[in-house]
Parts: sequence; structure tokens; C-alpha cells
Amino acid sequence: MGGQDLNPERQADLQTPSRPLSRARANYVSSLLTTPLKSQDVKKYISNLVEMGIAEKIKVYGKKRHIYRIESPLLDLFHYLDARYGFYEVELPIELLRDKAMDKLPFYYEDFVVKLFAEILGCEVQKTFKPEFDGVLVRGKRLVAVIEVKYGVANRNDLARFLAKTDGWKCRKILVAKKAEEIGELEVYTPEKIMDLIRKR
Repeated sequence: MGGQDLNPERQADLQTPSRPLSRARANYVSSLLTTPLKSQDVKKYISNLVEMGIAEKIKVYGKKRHIYRIESPLLDLFHYLDARYGFYEVELPIELLRDKAMDKLPFYYEDFVVKLFAEILGCEVQKTFKPEFDGVLVRGKRLVAVIEVKYGVANRNDLARFLAKTDGWKCRKILVAKKAEEIGELEVYTPEKIMDLIRKR
């Protein structure tokens, strides 16, 4: 996200003759990769990014740690395209840009929906990785819901996997999809049901 760019593909880009860098920029990048950073420097830098609204800080559920990620989808897409394809320096075909933007769209949709439900339920968004959910919604210290978001249609296998992951989680179990069956204790929301939910607020 900031500081050193250690992405192997990006480092390969920097060394590719067909993508020359100015001497000043090359020296700058080289200094970043060779200058040791102290942990407090990194923390201060990330805190500044959070305060500026560039990055967001998300608590890991049940842990005393956080993860950080780029807040703006547009900025995240720019960083992704630049890291993978040298977008900042190379003029790329518009078809390629459109295709890669569409590849990222489900992730941005997922993030939007999770934050929307957090706002509706008055919760904070947290993350967990074992098991992994798209969102864990917490109010104060109370677990309110876990949420899974499908960009398209959720089939019975998708529902079964989500139910299996939520086994033992004593909270609301919310699944969002373009279309899905009502099954067990799952609360299934389509875009139409979400709109109805918003209108009733």
C-alpha cells in the first residue's frame, strides 16, 4: 500500500527495458528498496493514510490486531492496474482496462454491500479468516451477524458451504445474492429486498 513496493511483478516491471524510468525515479525507487524502515515509521505512515481517508483500518474479529486496505475503489483499481500493467507509465488498450476493472467489480460490490448492512444494523465491520467471511458485523462487543456476498446467483452448494462455515456462530447469518433459495436459518437478500429494506428505514 505504501512505502516499499515489494510486489515481484512490479519489480519485474521496473527492470523491463521496454518500460524505461527516469534516472531520478529509478534512484528514488532503489532507495526505497534498500533503506531500512522502522516499525514506528510504518505505523505513522499508515495512520496518516487512514486519517486522510486513503486507507481504512479493519479489526480482525476476536484478535488484537487490524488489517489495512485502500479505502477508495478507484484508487485501489489504479494501484492494481499500475502494479500489474504499468498503467501510470504505459498507455494501455481501453478494452484491457475495462476487462480488468470488471474483474475487480465483484470485490468492490462485496465491500459496498457489507458496509451497507453494517450501516443498516448499526454495526462495525470486522474480518475473520478462519473461517473466512466477507464481513463480520459487531455492535460494541456483541456479534450481530456474519455476511456472505455473491455477485451473481447463489446455488445450493454455495448455501451449503456458507451454512457449514457458520456452524456454531450464534448470530444472524446473512447471504446476499442476485438470486438464492431460502434455506435453513439463512437470511437471503436479493438487491430488490435490500432496496425494500432501505425504503423502510
